[in-house]
Amino acid sequence: MATLIGIRNEDRVLKTYRAATGRSRIENIVIGQATEDLKRGLQGLTNLLKYWRDEASHGSATNITDNQAYVSLSLLLRYSMFVSDNWKELTQ
Repeated sequence: MATLIGIRNEDRVLKTYRAATGRSRIENIVIGQATEDLKRGLQGLTNLLKYWRDEASHGSATNITDNQAYVSLSLLLRYSMFVSDNWKELTQ
């Protein structure tokens, strides 16, 4: 897997993330070398989280309910388990 433009340099990663299309650029760097199965698995676990993150982060009121927040936390837990289960492949 490609090193994340100095992945160990948090400032550079955050600068890239905050730039235009930064989230997509970081995602492509992180999973760009992954197998299609891993990409689909990661994308499936993050699509809803990305939507709600975008909804909540632009300074407008959000209509995310308690149930939706619970689902997001569940997805986040599943995401962390997926990464843990596939750590070797994701970091090669």
